[in-house]
Amino acid sequence: MEPVASLSPDRIALTGALADETLQQSKCELLYSHGLAAIFMSAAIGAMLLFLMRDFVSQAQLEIWFGSAILVVVGRLALIAHWRSRKGSKIGRSAHYIRSFRVGALCSGALWGSTVILLYVPADLPHEVLLAFALAGLSAGGVTALAIDPVSAIGFLCLILLPMIIRLGGDAGLISAAMAVMGLLYLVFMIFVTVRVSRSLRENLQLRAEANRREGMLRERESALDKAQQVAQLGSFDLDLMSGEMRWSDEHYRQWGLLPGSVRPSLSLFRSHVPEEDLKQLNPQLEATLNTGTPFRCVHRVCLPNGTHQYIQSEAQLERDADGVPLRLFGTVQNITRARADQEEIRKLAFYDPLTQLPNRNRLLESLTESLDASERQGSTGALFFIDLDNFKSLNDTLGHAQGDDLLRQVAQRLQSCLRKSDTVARLGGDEFVILLVDLNGSLAEATRQASTIGEHILAALQSPYRLAGREHHSTSSVGVTLFQGAAVPVDDLLKRADLAMYQAKASGRNMLCMFTPELQAIASARSALEADLHLALRLQQFDLYYQGQVDANGRWLGAEALLRWKHPKRGFVPPKDVISVAEDVGLMVELGKWVLEKACQQLVSWSMVPVLSTLTVSVNVSARQFRHGNFVEDVLDIISRTGANPSLLNLELTESLLLDDVEEVIATMAVLRGHGLSFTLDDFGIGYSSLTYLKRLPLKQIKVDRSFVADIPHDAQDAAIVRLVVELGHSLGLSVVAEGVETREQCNFLHATGCQIYQGYLFSRPVPAEVFAAQVTDGRQIPAISHPLAPVPVQFAGPG
Repeated sequence: MEPVASLSPDRIALTGALADETLQQSKCELLYSHGLAAIFMSAAIGAMLLFLMRDFVSQAQLEIWFGSAILVVVGRLALIAHWRSRKGSKIGRSAHYIRSFRVGALCSGALWGSTVILLYVPADLPHEVLLAFALAGLSAGGVTALAIDPVSAIGFLCLILLPMIIRLGGDAGLISAAMAVMGLLYLVFMIFVTVRVSRSLRENLQLRAEANRREGMLRERESALDKAQQVAQLGSFDLDLMSGEMRWSDEHYRQWGLLPGSVRPSLSLFRSHVPEEDLKQLNPQLEATLNTGTPFRCVHRVCLPNGTHQYIQSEAQLERDADGVPLRLFGTVQNITRARADQEEIRKLAFYDPLTQLPNRNRLLESLTESLDASERQGSTGALFFIDLDNFKSLNDTLGHAQGDDLLRQVAQRLQSCLRKSDTVARLGGDEFVILLVDLNGSLAEATRQASTIGEHILAALQSPYRLAGREHHSTSSVGVTLFQGAAVPVDDLLKRADLAMYQAKASGRNMLCMFTPELQAIASARSALEADLHLALRLQQFDLYYQGQVDANGRWLGAEALLRWKHPKRGFVPPKDVISVAEDVGLMVELGKWVLEKACQQLVSWSMVPVLSTLTVSVNVSARQFRHGNFVEDVLDIISRTGANPSLLNLELTESLLLDDVEEVIATMAVLRGHGLSFTLDDFGIGYSSLTYLKRLPLKQIKVDRSFVADIPHDAQDAAIVRLVVELGHSLGLSVVAEGVETREQCNFLHATGCQIYQGYLFSRPVPAEVFAAQVTDGRQIPAISHPLAPVPVQFAGPG
């Protein structure tokens, strides 16, 4: 409770007003609840008095008094009836009802006081004594009934007794005078008693009101506590260790599936709801708490009457007396079923793949770490399988991701059916799965044989037909395997080894199993070193651009293709295909492509200063990844703007792989750059997946015949037929045709005979540094016309052509 000094005057006034209203209500309750009995009692006394006085007073006096009594009684009864009928509207009207009751009490007192005038028999001592006795009794009863309200009680006393005292004092005779004095003394005494009784009753009412208030607050707090416990699903208990009596909160009952108060709680009842296997954990901890006083905390299940279980966390503390004797064990029980379910769901999300319900990478790493430790202790051998589905992306692209997900679920089920309970199969993501085998034969040779057998079984299981959307689908997989003994090889390295073996299986033709070997590790290490060197080379600008010229049928230089070269400080020249492959894998292709494009534009600007070089075009290869990069157009235009290169002399060479996905976006990107003056060549035409429908819509300038078709002409009839077809197709679409890989005069003559007018290859120029190529063009050395001195002649083929 707040100290009075801390309360504001308004707060104090409000608190006092509420207390007064409560007291007034209690006074009303006492006055009106006792008033009915007092009225009936006074009516009975009045009736007896009338009967006894009927022969000694006049009929008129009796009728006057009786009529007045009827009016007073009816009025008071009506007032009481009105008060009882206003149950819901008496709050705030207590003072009004008290004033009304006072009027009734004073009227009653005046009525009885009038008996001295109307019912008094002069000089008749017995009747005087009878009347005095009746009035004294009524006054005593009035004090009893009206003492809670001193105004009503004292007014009632005075109106009854004073007229009698005055009348007796006015009569002659010693006895009457003595009775008057005694009546006066009696009146004073009754007033004194009334004041004392009224004060006591008021104090009792105040104490009762305070007790009721405290009891109400306690009930409210208990109700609030019960509601809070119900919301928090947190119950409480209190065990008296001396008497064995136990108390449960309502929520405790509810957690046990019982109605509050339906059974008598006890420690045995507590235990009876806990499953036997959980009691094995709970009992020792409880005994330890009772014996040593250590805090008790245990998570256990509770059996509900309907047969279900809930998870409960019970906590308790021991209370001792001054001598250390245990007195009470009190604590809480909390329903954590939902929390455990949430934790389990979080664990599933953290450690299990939502699509296949298999362990994910996090759970696999835990299992693998545990297996390595067990292998170290036991000297056992284990195996790690890395599985990747072949051509899974094609399935997603053709049948959709829903069918792809269905396939992954079926693969997961098949993998689980191939393994023992002690083994683990996990999904790393996408179409990659990992299998962990434990407790293989201790011999590496035998463990290798076992792993190979299981791997072949897995391959066979995964290549059996699948049912997708009601149709049969065939799929294969590539599997890499590595063995381990002990924990010498870190977890990440084991995964890398299995992954490396899997890629070797793919490189060897797919749908096969490959075991990890030290040779594979050496290849991987070399590639890893190359990746690191590539990052450094890009940062230190160790690359250079070489240029291979392109000529027309008259031997005139038209331009050159820019080719990336990397001269490693120790390795020497690194093959371009290795550079591109590694750059694609490590995510440097976009950055490397921008560097090549900028160097080529700078070279165009440099050649523009030399008249004989100013008309040469430069072709730059653009990878699919670079072309699909979100800022490709902005990057190209920014480079052209910064270098000042003439965009009409810049030709971008694209591969057919770009046309596999979102051709519309490819066409839109090309159209934007074409609008800025750039031109495009479709590189390696004939070996990809070009669709003629899209080819005619692409804003191309030329197509390139792949060197693989040029190499064997004119001796290979099929290659020759393909070259003729490509040249004719290009001309029909209004495109110029470039033949690359031209190394012999015979090849050149054949190409010229088919109508091809642009050539690139060793016959004319090898890839050389920019300054060397510039010298070739500017030194005046003319390349002989293609038709001279070897005029094109019909070529004869061994087979049909």
